[in-house]
Amino acid sequence: MTPKYSIVLVNYSKPEMATYGILSWLLQESKVPYEVVLLHCTDYEEKIRELVDKHKPDNCDFKIYDINKPKYFNLAAFRNLGAYYAEGERLCFASVDIVRRRDFINQIDNSTDHNCWVSAGSFHIPIHTQYFKDIDYYSKKHTFDKAIIKVAAKNNLTHTLDYGTAFVNREHFVNFGGYGDSLLFHEDVHIDMRANEYFKRRGSKHPIERTTDVTKYPGVKLKGRKRIDMHTHGMLIEHADKKAARKILKTVDKHEETLVFDKPLNLDESYLMERIYRHKCD
Repeated sequence: MTPKYSIVLVNYSKPEMATYGILSWLLQESKVPYEVVLLHCTDYEEKIRELVDKHKPDNCDFKIYDINKPKYFNLAAFRNLGAYYAEGERLCFASVDIVRRRDFINQIDNSTDHNCWVSAGSFHIPIHTQYFKDIDYYSKKHTFDKAIIKVAAKNNLTHTLDYGTAFVNREHFVNFGGYGDSLLFHEDVHIDMRANEYFKRRGSKHPIERTTDVTKYPGVKLKGRKRIDMHTHGMLIEHADKKAARKILKTVDKHEETLVFDKPLNLDESYLMERIYRHKCD
């Protein structure tokens, strides 16, 4: 069974929080086959494998790759390595500590353009709150949906809405060079810039698509986010992102980074692994 989606997760330093996020991917009611590719640097592997054995659906494949923890966390390099291990037609890069609704994959599959970079919004819910029960409580019968709705209805969404999940066709990701792994920070803004330029050169009218499922939550009102809806096209860059983009443009030469998009990602495992450990924080 060839997966349509490959969910690339990196578990670097939040082992307990990560188990909740990982379980939410296992509880997806996806209509299409998918796989979870977990790059793992913590000591929670036994608990994760227990969750996989108990909850993994038939149309999901789960892969764990143990990576020796580097001194500096280079998320961009980890995600490029995850793309190498992934076999799906579409890649999804997600924060491991964010809990997803059970219909998250179906929503993305039904509502987005496959020829662009999709940045998908979810609620970033603190795991250690009164909204969550013990992890062993959750199952196909008791999903995270009620807890997410409770948080969404009570919190200011400007603090809880997270765009840390991105979808893109594997072919495009490789062609535009993947994540810029010379940068330790703002890798999400940098890849938005890369993808935007790449898809514009291909003639796309909507190179970046921002989508969120917040309109599905009862009692939720968006404040100060006029451009966010179920299917918003165009580049949505907020104040913090503009500042990060300026910083990236000033430091690309220093970090040997480039915004030229004619250099595909090097899909050699030893090279990608070396990029994880090479970074020096300066």
